[in-house]
Amino acid sequence: LYYYYKYHKTYGSPQIDVSPVKVKSIEVSKDGKVVDIHLEELKAWHIHEVNIKGLKSVDGTSLANSNFAYTLNRLLENTPADPLHASGTTQRKKASSGKPAKVIDPRGKVYQVADAKLKGVKTSNSHDGYTGTGYADFNTGNESIEWDIKSAREGQGEIVIRYALGASARPLNLIVNGEKHSLLRFPGTGGWSDWKEIAARVELQKGRNSIVLVTNGASGGNIDHLQFIGPKSD
Repeated sequence: LYYYYKYHKTYGSPQIDVSPVKVKSIEVSKDGKVVDIHLEELKAWHIHEVNIKGLKSVDGTSLANSNFAYTLNRLLENTPADPLHASGTTQRKKASSGKPAKVIDPRGKVYQVADAKLKGVKTSNSHDGYTGTGYADFNTGNESIEWDIKSAREGQGEIVIRYALGASARPLNLIVNGEKHSLLRFPGTGGWSDWKEIAARVELQKGRNSIVLVTNGASGGNIDHLQFIGPKSD
């Protein structure tokens, strides 16, 4: 049985909008130890649950009796559909390298590297998993990336930066409207194709706002995009 239902912050909440998911294909590895189950559709902000029961071999040996739950927060357009692998773990397939993909996320607008002003920063697409046409590759020296974002109102908003690093942290200074806001630590993600997010609350003015990331005397990580979540209305 394969189905999804709406995500809820409270564990044990009722399953809302429960819908079945059709199986597109099932592939078995040559050694017979791994079964890949490809689902026809995935839905953002829903929990996808897979129940595998009663599978037996030709001689009647029990093969599987498992349950997998996977919370999907966002989808990437123009990339292959993400398969759920029913082989003891649940995985997402990374976005394909070299293919632009717009992020679908109800939280706020996404500003890609192509939307920013770059000073000394190089753009690259050698590591996979990015969501635009490429990512910003920080090196040493006085390098920066600046986004101009528009806020519908004055107040406190949030910026979410998607990035990738190796094992160690590489901080960058955050400058908001010409004033230093903070030093963002950017913890290591474990690999240059493993992307994570770091968020910061910022005071915004109505209209145009400048958001800048600047190197702190050392090399920085790879920056994929910035997402802007504006101040809420009263």
